[in-house]
Amino acid sequence: VGGGDLPLGDYFPSIAASVATLAEKSAPYVQGGQANNGFEYLGLDFVLSSVPEEEGNDAHSTRRKPVAYLLEVNAPPSQDTATGLPHAE
Repeated sequence: VGGGDLPLGDYFPSIAASVATLAEKSAPYVQGGQANNGFEYLGLDFVLSSVPEEEGNDAHSTRRKPVAYLLEVNAPPSQDTATGLPHAE
């Protein structure tokens, strides 16, 4: 697709579903609250993509559905920027 702004809000349902699943599956292993007098601070890396949108029986649909794939979870996440410049990211 050509240039322009990427509608990041369109990816929210996919990201929210991944975060909900992560929270459910990892809850027994994450320590927070009383265990460390606070909470866990995690960094989640996603890659944004799209898949063909299913429209009834039309297997050749050209409409695309935004999806976000969870790549990794970092605990604690890095606070550095790739360039080292505070305004770069």
